[in-house]
Amino acid sequence: VGMVFCYCLNVELMKSGNGRFAFGFYGAVIFVHLSVQSFFALLEQSNPPPPNYSTDAPSKVALQISAYQEDPDYLRECLAAITKLEYPRSKLKVLLCIDGNGDDSLYMAEIFETVMAEAGLRPVFFRWDYNYHELPEDVGDDENGVRLLEQMIADNQFICLMQAWGGKREVMYTAFKALGESVEYVQVCDSDTVLDPCAMLELAWVLDTQPNSGAVGGDVQILNDGDSFISFLSSLRYWTAFNVERACQSYFGVVSCISGPLGMYRMKVVQEFLDLW
Repeated sequence: VGMVFCYCLNVELMKSGNGRFAFGFYGAVIFVHLSVQSFFALLEQSNPPPPNYSTDAPSKVALQISAYQEDPDYLRECLAAITKLEYPRSKLKVLLCIDGNGDDSLYMAEIFETVMAEAGLRPVFFRWDYNYHELPEDVGDDENGVRLLEQMIADNQFICLMQAWGGKREVMYTAFKALGESVEYVQVCDSDTVLDPCAMLELAWVLDTQPNSGAVGGDVQILNDGDSFISFLSSLRYWTAFNVERACQSYFGVVSCISGPLGMYRMKVVQEFLDLW
């Protein structure tokens, strides 16, 4: 309240002789806040993880991609990057969840099938008339598709699912619900995200070595930061958010928000809070 009061009254701590430049109370608070964040962010980044990660006994990880009317080129780049992840293939499951089951969304399923097949993988496709929160009443799981969906996800590694529109949270819920605790961790990303080959390996390593951590995030950058001045400003905002704000929070072991494009969760924890979420 006091800071807002000083801001509204334009309380000045210092100003130039001609009055053109001034340093007010609000500016001083922001400066101190940013300085403290930067200090702890520097401490966090001064102790990076080791460059080599053991894959002798990797944890099972499912990668869930949320997609809705995505640009074909962006989706293709996203999926191509996923096929190049340096994570043991036998411990990896990929689930592309398309929000919408109309014919206008079929192109995304076709791109998934093409990219996975080109990488020598065996994709499967499931078109669901419903989603978990819009199931018909008085119909069992054998008839409404739930049983078939969960069995397909359990039996296959590379799955493309189209379901009734419900928003991003709904497609994420479907993946979390259908996977259950068949995997130790679940990683989430968007359909326009291009993952670094080591992204999954590094995220899983953090959860492997820190059993008290329920989730971990990574550094997200803008791909088209040179396209316009707005995109450049967005890239600066992203850099500050991940390399200063969340790096500072990470030093204390608690991050307020795991970013949608790059985050991994401990599945046991997700299942505890799934229905509340």
